[in-house]
Amino acid sequence: MTGHPVTETDPRRLDRLVTHLILNAHRHGATPAEVTVDGTTIVVRDHGPGFSPELLAHGPQRFRTEAAERGHGHGLGLGLTIALGQAHVIGAHLTPANTTPLKTNRTTCRPMRGRFRQSST
Repeated sequence: MTGHPVTETDPRRLDRLVTHLILNAHRHGATPAEVTVDGTTIVVRDHGPGFSPELLAHGPQRFRTEAAERGHGHGLGLGLTIALGQAHVIGAHLTPANTTPLKTNRTTCRPMRGRFRQSST
């Protein structure tokens, strides 16, 4: 494929998804929070202590918060759950992960096969 990747999606839902990922990194991680875009892949990374093994095993669940050492501003555990729901609606796949050895958190959002279209326009 030539040209720049183009993703056709609902911009309001993508905005909500990315906003919740950035807010989660800011509130519960450690600085710096970084956002990178590579083609149709968005990665939000912070430098906090990492996601819990439970979150990595079972994914975000509403009304479940991370451990106290994750940072300040503990809410109801809805931010990542909302982002996951928005990703599902627009046909994207959300993957929380811990990056070692830097002990950083990374959440990746990619289009699921067949749901987004790339073009050379």
